[in-house]
Amino acid sequence: MNDEIRTIKPDFKNVRINETHHYPKHIQEKFGNIYSTHLFDKNEHTYCCSLTPSYCLHYLGTVVEFKNDDDHNDDDLVNLRDELETDPNYELINYYNCNVIDNLPEDDFDSCFTSDDEDWKTKEEYNDLLEHVMDSSRGNPSW
Repeated sequence: MNDEIRTIKPDFKNVRINETHHYPKHIQEKFGNIYSTHLFDKNEHTYCCSLTPSYCLHYLGTVVEFKNDDDHNDDDLVNLRDELETDPNYELINYYNCNVIDNLPEDDFDSCFTSDDEDWKTKEEYNDLLEHVMDSSRGNPSW
């Protein structure tokens, strides 16, 4: 129901998750870490067929780190990095157990929005705010 009143203030955060180990060895050998970046609401918990809560993570993009500063001058590596960072096959929404996310290193988080307003009270207002924060996070990446 769209007019349902929410009582929990949103606390949106950006998080990066190291995905390097999911890539083939030849990719791992060429680059440093490869991260997926996501937006989530620390105060919003979902129970996905589990007794423990999960966060709903909204995919923002992929960040590929070069191993060396000189790699920025290698056109083949730059092109491969650009290809990896624009992979259209990534799931737009993922659910991660809260314990998994909460135990990531502090450097992997960025607080991007905590609401002091009342513009999040209905589901529709919350969804509009979520879209706004996602657009802002994509346009101003933390990493």
